Amino acid sequence: MSNFRYRLTFGKGRELRFTGHLDLHRAWERTIRRAKLSLAYSEGYRPRSKINIGAALPLGCTSEADLVDFELTNSPDPGELVEGLNGAALPGLLVSNAEAIQAGSPKLQKLITSSEYVIPVAGQDREDLHAKIQALLAAEKLPRVRRDKKYDLRPLIEELSLADPMELRLRLVARSGATGRPDEVLRALEINPDPLVPHRLRLILRDLS
Repeated sequence: MSNFRYRLTFGKGRELRFTGHLDLHRAWERTIRRAKLSLAYSEGYRPRSKINIGAALPLGCTSEADLVDFELTNSPDPGELVEGLNGAALPGLLVSNAEAIQAGSPKLQKLITSSEYVIPVAGQDREDLHAKIQALLAAEKLPRVRRDKKYDLRPLIEELSLADPMELRLRLVARSGATGRPDEVLRALEINPDPLVPHRLRLILRDLS
């Protein structure tokens, strides 16, 4: 029997900013069931729900246009799908769009290339921060250590600028095995990331045309 694949655009609010990727997967599974949708599962000894979330959102961040794909055994109207899922979702999870996509299309992890963030940085000295941004962008390398592994942060930063009213705008690489994190950029700028809330504006997909 053929399944029907959908792609949702959704936001993750402050209520869920410390919900990790695996917990978010479980939250989607519960939400789809609460909405009385017929979620498709893999075959075999341990069936798994056919849910595929795009690039993991770092803990502590919020978002407005993240992506998740899932498969159903029936084919509801996308508008009804949005309404039903929002009625069943946890606080802080908001679906803004749904679209049917072709079966066999590449998984989101193979499509996503970059993430765009905005980070309010009120209280920072504008001239000093601007100088640090220019120095960071001019650097050939930015050696860092993540989970006891050395890496170079610089090629993971595609764009970085300071906008009004005192907001950092970032575009970071978000490919499998090469992902930039907003907290790492903040530390490179000598800013404590702990009290700040980076907000992901969108995920950028590669052009398949």
